[in-house]
Amino acid sequence: MMQVNTRWHGHRVKEPKDLLDPLTNVRVAAQILSEQIARHPHDAALAIGNYHSSRPDRARWYARHVLRLYTNLKTQRR
Repeated sequence: MMQVNTRWHGHRVKEPKDLLDPLTNVRVAAQILSEQIARHPHDAALAIGNYHSSRPDRARWYARHVLRLYTNLKTQRR
């Protein structure tokens, strides 16, 4: 399932344990990512990174990591 930090996003569910439900978990994560894409429509890496952290250095690191994993998975499918 997706990583949703209840410290920053706990308000999105009634109780933190609600995030253990896969459908709720993915919906909340998709909402967070969608908001970041709307904030950074011309910088997908920053949007992905801000899903993890609003600090630019951490956001860029996270985005590089996620995009590297995506590229590896994509090439394995061929």
